[in-house]
Amino acid sequence: MSLWGNKDSKTVAGSVTVTAANATVIGVDTTFTDFAVGDFLHVGENDYVFTAIANVDVATVRSATGGALVGASSNGSYVVSEKPLSIVYSENLDADTVYGVATEELEGNAGVASVTVTAAGTGFTERPTVSFSSGGGTGATATATAKVITIAIGDAAGDGYANGDTITVTGGTGTSATATVTTGENDEIPVSLTLVNAGSYTVLPTLDEAATTNDGSGDDNLTVDLTIGLNDVTVTASGNNYSSAPDVTIGGAGGTGATATATLQSTEAASIAHAGWTVRTEGTGGRAGRVQYETLVAMSSITGDAEDDAQLPE
Repeated sequence: MSLWGNKDSKTVAGSVTVTAANATVIGVDTTFTDFAVGDFLHVGENDYVFTAIANVDVATVRSATGGALVGASSNGSYVVSEKPLSIVYSENLDADTVYGVATEELEGNAGVASVTVTAAGTGFTERPTVSFSSGGGTGATATATAKVITIAIGDAAGDGYANGDTITVTGGTGTSATATVTTGENDEIPVSLTLVNAGSYTVLPTLDEAATTNDGSGDDNLTVDLTIGLNDVTVTASGNNYSSAPDVTIGGAGGTGATATATLQSTEAASIAHAGWTVRTEGTGGRAGRVQYETLVAMSSITGDAEDDAQLPE
């Protein structure tokens, strides 16, 4: 016996691209808001489960098989379904052997969904690193970007600047930091800088006497001194079997004070509202005394199942 969803093979429109690096599905002329978190997405030879739907063209997914997320072909055709998570067979389905399992009683196999930076720290001389410990699970990985914490005028203040000019730090890889210039009264020489955009770097710029460009009409002779902190963290692999959120350690040469926290998201059914049943079958004849349990998964909620908990705690 197999239990299927309410609307298997839902009507779809447009085409999709699945990017494994950020678990994102980008659609073209799609209507993702017609679907729901927990629906199954089939693209090419790959199966996914929707974990969040941002709008008609953007959603995030996890692997439907519990393995590593793989990308799907660009602008591929797709099918959305409400499929069962398991298919079982039984000849003994009756009121005395079928027990409900409510959504809130499900347990899953959790991985790291996201990491939130709680303190940027300072003093990094290279891109910060991220590691996870505790929580009972394994396999979670993440990468970090860096940002400018402070910016100050270096040995060369330059000339020909107007008050309020915007300067951009050159070098490094990523989004460049910018600042505005304050000049002395009736002067064209910068006396201070105000950080406007801290940037987002995967490779740091020069930290001492970094070159800049002037977005105004002045010269490009101003150099700056920078201090660097943690910008953000992106989960690259969620891992599995975490019973609690792991501790996050931020490393990297010279850096101090950077902290972050992890949030778990189940890689199994627990993160999605799938209720179901457990079937209890007692053996007869040569199998007398043996009890077999089978789990059936439905696509709608189950309520009022508490009376069976004494017989089959979930």
